[in-house]
Amino acid sequence: MYGTRPGQVALFVKCHPEILGDISLDRPGELFDIFNIMPIGRPETIEALQIMGKYGILVNDALNVAAMKANRIFTAATNDRDFERVKEIKIWAP
Repeated sequence: MYGTRPGQVALFVKCHPEILGDISLDRPGELFDIFNIMPIGRPETIEALQIMGKYGILVNDALNVAAMKANRIFTAATNDRDFERVKEIKIWAP
């Protein structure tokens, strides 16, 4: 639509955030219906702080790991190599 290659979409949107107002997000919003969104509460935030200190990962990643551990999920598919430092989870990288 904007002549952007798939691998460049995130960078393009970061540089041109106004285009999000031009794009209908109704259909992509339907994707959330297939996911089970895990809650993050006080126990997970406390665990995330410990994970950050132990593995040197950023807060969003640490919150994801804490939510995974709380829900007994020990495998993730991601391109984020920082997760490889977390020994309690198995990473599948494309």
